[in-house]
Amino acid sequence: MKKGFTLLLLRLFFAASSFAANIAPADTVATPPADSAQHQTVASYILPTALISYGVLSFHSQSLRNADFYVQRNFSNSKNRLLYHVDDILQYSPAAAVYALNTFGIQGKHNFADRTFTYVIAEGLMISTTKLMKRGMSRPDINGNTLHGFPSGHSATAFLAAEFLSQEYGDRSVWFTVGGYSAAALIAVLRVRNNFHYMSDVITGAGIGIASAKLAYLVYPVLKQALLPKNRNNIVIMPARLSNINGVYIAGTF
Repeated sequence: MKKGFTLLLLRLFFAASSFAANIAPADTVATPPADSAQHQTVASYILPTALISYGVLSFHSQSLRNADFYVQRNFSNSKNRLLYHVDDILQYSPAAAVYALNTFGIQGKHNFADRTFTYVIAEGLMISTTKLMKRGMSRPDINGNTLHGFPSGHSATAFLAAEFLSQEYGDRSVWFTVGGYSAAALIAVLRVRNNFHYMSDVITGAGIGIASAKLAYLVYPVLKQALLPKNRNNIVIMPARLSNINGVYIAGTF
């Protein structure tokens, strides 16, 4: 069983690396790129759409559902959980890497305000989608405790963060994308390995996370142009938290 799980983990890592190599250029260093929204294509949404579709089809295809049960029987282990609770922190690591890299002088595509607004929008899209699907699809979790097992929120968060890192740094080096997606793949595997989710739960979560990040980069420039004046020299924008509610603080003269 341990050998089989290791092979599954490696396959997911290689799959993430292969996908990263296809969506990011091979050059290790690139000139400052154009805005992310300007070079998004319909083809870039094929993978997240396919991942989400796989999960939805698992409600109607017995063969896909049997694959869930097979993986759960052969790879999941709730008694001897691997790296237990590490995934609660690691799911945010690719996003944290974006801010760490900027702190150490390695600049991404966008400034602090723009990338933070984009990330907040992506999180909002992801959380809304996962909650709607959890309530609407009503699949029992793997232990039968709730009806909100599908899709995996951890997987969605991790792959959103991976795509966020890729959008900001993927044009500088392919290894930023590879690292982010490998971390996200590890989260997905751990959620299955530790008997928290079925395979289709984490696959769908991955698709939601990737799509949410891509859509945020598409939506934010439009919102920015519509809501903020062209002259923003006296405007301060920063994340804020009040009464346990995340938001954005905007101050300035208009």
